[in-house]
Amino acid sequence: MLMGPFDQHIAWSTESMVGPRRFLEKVWKLRERITKQESRIKDGNEVGSNVKGQMLNVSLLHRTIKKVGDDIEAMRFNTAVSAMMVLVNEMEKTDAMGLQQYEILLLLLAPFAPHITEELWSMLGHKKSIHIEPWPLYDKAIASRDRTSLVIQVNGKVRGSMELEGEMPEAEIKEKVLAVPGIKKWIEDKEVRKIIYVKGRIINIVI
Repeated sequence: MLMGPFDQHIAWSTESMVGPRRFLEKVWKLRERITKQESRIKDGNEVGSNVKGQMLNVSLLHRTIKKVGDDIEAMRFNTAVSAMMVLVNEMEKTDAMGLQQYEILLLLLAPFAPHITEELWSMLGHKKSIHIEPWPLYDKAIASRDRTSLVIQVNGKVRGSMELEGEMPEAEIKEKVLAVPGIKKWIEDKEVRKIIYVKGRIINIVI
């Protein structure tokens, strides 16, 4: 579903399965972190007010809930998966992420990866199937905060993301994207033929 718009023709390639596979491996590894963190909290060795490091961007979480729900209804499955990839990348960077936030990720992912999410849901101690749980709700006020996460693609494949602050001219956004360290390695020594920007959602660098 990540390979392209659901209503358009795409060239099937087994190489394209590597990205989704790595994404699911990241989701799986996040559970281990959550389990260990929850265990420390229960033992009294760690409390929320004393957790040091980067907290998960709650605004991004609520925007992802909204986007994935909207994209499923509109059959924009590729951008829904891209949004979840961005969220998982941010979760990997955080030092303080709660069990509830991880469970929201699993609920969003369940329609796309039903078996692995069912397994993870069970491993978290839930007795009932994840597929009968209600869809997570988002807070409009939190989701509309003046920060947006832009998915960055190179030749249609997700290679990173960038946080945008407020309204920025398209030319400035394109300039900043080309300077993102994680993107440079994919475009160095190559000719950038064009840059396709979908406002506030995704940018694709064609090389």
